Amino acid sequence: MAVVHGPVRITGNRQISLPKALLEQAEMHTGDHVHLMLDDDGTVRVVNTRTVSEWIARGRSITAPSTENEGDGNA
Repeated sequence: MAVVHGPVRITGNRQISLPKALLEQAEMHTGDHVHLMLDDDGTVRVVNTRTVSEWIARGRSITAPSTENEGDGNA
């Protein structure tokens, strides 16, 4: 079951602050790198790079949103 943390505000610089409790539960730390994934239903996931590396090592396909493949220069 998903645990909701927030709401959080997106700043003028398009930044958000993740709640400390969420970071602790996700075992993420200051300085960690993350990937942002956009699901078909509009859900945005924040995934630790370590987790994505494990997925790739196990042969799991990581698909990007279709706009990323359209060559708009924003990838």
